[in-house]
Amino acid sequence: MKQVTLLPVYMKQFSCIGGDCEDTCCSGWRIDIDKATYKKYKNVREPGMKTKLSQGLTRNRAQANTSGSYAYINLDSNCMCPLLNEKGLCGIQEKLGEHMLSSVCATYPRVLNSVDSIAEMSAKLSCPEAARLALLNPGGIDFEELEQDIKSEWIVAKSIGKQEPTFKKELLWKLRVLAIDIIQNRKMAISDRLIMLGLFTDKLQKYLGEEQYDQISELIKEYYVKMNHEGYIDSFNQIKINLKLQTRIITELVQIRATMGYSTDKTTVFHNNMVAGLTLGKNEDVDIRELIEQNFSLNYKNHYQP
Repeated sequence: MKQVTLLPVYMKQFSCIGGDCEDTCCSGWRIDIDKATYKKYKNVREPGMKTKLSQGLTRNRAQANTSGSYAYINLDSNCMCPLLNEKGLCGIQEKLGEHMLSSVCATYPRVLNSVDSIAEMSAKLSCPEAARLALLNPGGIDFEELEQDIKSEWIVAKSIGKQEPTFKKELLWKLRVLAIDIIQNRKMAISDRLIMLGLFTDKLQKYLGEEQYDQISELIKEYYVKMNHEGYIDSFNQIKINLKLQTRIITELVQIRATMGYSTDKTTVFHNNMVAGLTLGKNEDVDIRELIEQNFSLNYKNHYQP
């Protein structure tokens, strides 16, 4: 069904690259099956797929009343979907057709929301192709509103309907535009933009909690002035970078994540490369701490700093 849709321009270019992708979206996470798809799978007659589906599906009786999580796919010992073929492509789509995909599989990596009957579509950056299109465009992210084919099986993550008060919907748009303008303001370092956005949302939350909605429009105007005020922008340079705190947080997060284990060998390789690159595996005496900070700073400048 054609529907007016707001989307970042990169979504017009996005298309699943299938077997050419360096990763797979069919491993390492629980793949829920909606009730309608579960019933279709139970009626499959193709011998090979019938057996795989019978062995590969489990009813989710803990959420019996939730149609979206009616069942789930049993991953194999490598945490892969057992319905993948030898080329790493979806066996269901290959043998039964795209219309037989579950809502979760048909939707991913798209993120679909509805605001006042207008669809909004973006993508999850866990998809390498979507991440490339979104993050590697030197021109940044622009948005367009156009008619887009929205499939009925796609999951709508959030919906804000016409029943919401007009003033709230108007505020929503103003807030979103400001947030995007702050993040895209390249006169400031990305870290400073995030700090500024955090300061804004902190004040915004205070007004929302106190239901002082009349103050929000003035707050938006205030931050547009700040965003173009050289003195305010320069004030962020007075904030000292705390490398000790940053490396400590990264070290602790890596250690916590490692104790949970990884679902794929590739993720383990990425983890080990990061540990080696930052020398996180060394004993944490003072000298090693300083070395970690040096490596963190060096890698940031060489690989991540704009």
